[in-house]
Amino acid sequence: MTEPASPSPAIPPETTADRLRRARRYAGLEQTDLADLTGISRATISNYERGETAPLKPYLKLWADACGVDLDWLSGTGPTRRGRNGRLPRRARPAAVLTPLLTAAAGYLITLPGLAETPPG
Repeated sequence: MTEPASPSPAIPPETTADRLRRARRYAGLEQTDLADLTGISRATISNYERGETAPLKPYLKLWADACGVDLDWLSGTGPTRRGRNGRLPRRARPAAVLTPLLTAAAGYLITLPGLAETPPG
């Protein structure tokens, strides 16, 4: 007689600590680099990534911005935990790309009739 096959073990859920480490590595940063970018000490970053302590929301936002990932995914609270392909969300566009676009959009809005005052004279 053969023994019944044991059920396959469940895959453990991804913790906030796992996502913090994954986001930092995704951005290609060492803990010291992230510390320099965010002002969070390297020891605290290590504690967060090991799950010793949990970061507060302002620190999660700093981390997400520095690593270019979605805050909802990083905190595990939003609908965008993973993309369609199961990977991390795409990086945010760098400021160097967004700034000219936003400047151009602002200039367009200012020149729309009725939105800008006509110069005196």
